[in-house]
Amino acid sequence: MPRYSRVTLILGLSDNGKDSFGRRLNQLRERNAFVNYGYQNPTSTFTKRILDGSLQFFFTKKNLIHTKLYLLTGAKTYLAYTGSMNLTEAALHHNLEQLICDYGFQTDRLYDCYQQLFADNLKNAAEYLDAKKMAGFMKAKNTEQLQVNVFHDSTEMISNVNDPQKDKIVITPAEVKAFREKYASDQALKSLSASDKVSVAQTVKIFGNGSHKRRKLAGIGQELYSLTQLIQHADHPKVNQEKIQKEEDLFPKPVLFYRDDRFFSSPRIKYHLNAQPIQSNLAGEDLKRQLQLFCDIAHEYDTYKEVSEGWQACDFMCFLFETPWLWKVRKMYELSKSSKSREDVPLGVALIGQGRTGKSTLGKRLAAQLTGRWGL
Repeated sequence: MPRYSRVTLILGLSDNGKDSFGRRLNQLRERNAFVNYGYQNPTSTFTKRILDGSLQFFFTKKNLIHTKLYLLTGAKTYLAYTGSMNLTEAALHHNLEQLICDYGFQTDRLYDCYQQLFADNLKNAAEYLDAKKMAGFMKAKNTEQLQVNVFHDSTEMISNVNDPQKDKIVITPAEVKAFREKYASDQALKSLSASDKVSVAQTVKIFGNGSHKRRKLAGIGQELYSLTQLIQHADHPKVNQEKIQKEEDLFPKPVLFYRDDRFFSSPRIKYHLNAQPIQSNLAGEDLKRQLQLFCDIAHEYDTYKEVSEGWQACDFMCFLFETPWLWKVRKMYELSKSSKSREDVPLGVALIGQGRTGKSTLGKRLAAQLTGRWGL
């Protein structure tokens, strides 16, 4: 890129027909990654060139841009590549692709054809990121405000109506309706990746029941940011690529466990080797709050059930101190490639007893504590 005084990139999409609506929302959301990189690296070549206007990004406006044209110009000459290759990692290093190279002078008639092809594509594209918007984003106080601002701006870029005079990305009500109907069932949603689930949730937030863009979207940036926190894209690399062979591998190390009315720490769980008793650092109000929560759960089951079950609840919670820590398992699923979302990780608790005795409530309460749902 340093060799070229000006770079204009038009971002297209793979030719996936009716599914292009979800892909467009995904790529709009990826603006956050571009902007966040510039925000975190203000002295980088990328950021400087965006801010001085020598690097511009455009995006599919309405019609699918499927052109592969790379046009390089000098003072009097040109170099053009056309063919099948996208400017992607897979195309550059893995796929079998085809490109035709043509070069000559800018007075050649063929150069006019390349120029016209580029102009036609640019006419059907909207600005994705430019100097003015980037300069505004750089004023954010922190990364959270930055993401909120970008989400709000991306929503402003969307329109239901194709107006050639406006720099908008056109998404018709018919496209929105078809997309919503396709993923209306729970079964259809389960088949989606976490990223695609965000697209479905975004659609509900941005477009009304009639599939038209909502008029009142003052807080949409914060709403969309919150969605991405709830439905995280599982792109995290695995912390440990080795397959788990033993149950003891599920324990954090060092492992903490409760036995004989005392709290212990051990390098690993098997046989409690080299276990050392430890003292809790909870004291004062913190200790009081934790003990109160424990007692409140047992008290509910002892007081509000037809048959007192407080001792069963207490016994079960104590038992959890000596079982694999469920929050650890949940984290491992989140980091695995097979995980779609942190919220998709199943947690099972088997409680056997009479109906309507609060077994489900107890399971939910404990799961919320162990998985950090309440910030613990």
